[in-house]
Amino acid sequence: MASYRLGRDEAEQMSTRSDRGGVSATSSGRLRSAVAVLALLALVGSACDRSSGTASGTSGTGGTGGTNAGGDQARLPPCPIEALRSTSGPVEVVVWHFLQAKTKEALEKIVERYNASQSKVHVRVENQGQSNDELWKSYRAGIKTKSLPAIAILDDTVTQQIIDSGTVLPAQSCINADSYDMSDFLPSAKAFYTHKGVLYPGSLDLSGALLYYNKNHFRRAGIDPESAPKTLDEMAERARRIKAAGIVDKPIVLQMSPALIEMLLTGVHVPFVNNDNGRGSAQT
Repeated sequence: MASYRLGRDEAEQMSTRSDRGGVSATSSGRLRSAVAVLALLALVGSACDRSSGTASGTSGTGGTGGTNAGGDQARLPPCPIEALRSTSGPVEVVVWHFLQAKTKEALEKIVERYNASQSKVHVRVENQGQSNDELWKSYRAGIKTKSLPAIAILDDTVTQQIIDSGTVLPAQSCINADSYDMSDFLPSAKAFYTHKGVLYPGSLDLSGALLYYNKNHFRRAGIDPESAPKTLDEMAERARRIKAAGIVDKPIVLQMSPALIEMLLTGVHVPFVNNDNGRGSAQT
């Protein structure tokens, strides 16, 4: 069983900057969540295998896992939030991730504090590579061998594939079971991870595309340094002026990762492919 959970701000914001051009687009994430979130996930994971005292695998099915893959409030699977009370020994919750550097350290510190705070649940983090692609490869292999972790921290570019795999317990199930107050969560974040009225993953990481621009380049090109571009068209127009002024040959530096392209397209409500992103009824 794998589960995600939306959390609150806990650690530092990580960002990168490029000084090679007039404007630079990149992505920045904020590692979220804390002990309370891990505790809730531990409760969810503890139901995976109460007889053996571990929570390191699926519920026994490779493709469906008892999950409501189609998704609606009426057909949600139950979330056993009381399961931990009936366990006699420590429950181990395995977490797969691909985090590196400061975000990895922050996660490990959260887990260390949580493990030291109680004795009924022991969380163990396992790094499955340096990228989401490596982790996703391990996850897909785990579906076939029925050896998935209790929690997987995957990039949100595979959210729909995770839902379709039927291997996760929707976060909505546990939110409903616990009557959890979601009023202070960002509506855009909840909407992004909601499919057919059901909130599926609540990510430990919520990223956003950031734009950095060089005010000195703007001034030298005769552009108001306080007029940051607000659209792709405005960014291209300013970049052309910077290049025409001979300031730099390549005035735009873009990190063309799948996540950034997704953010740019969804931000202007443009689908990736036709037929309602492959979800429509038309046979095309």
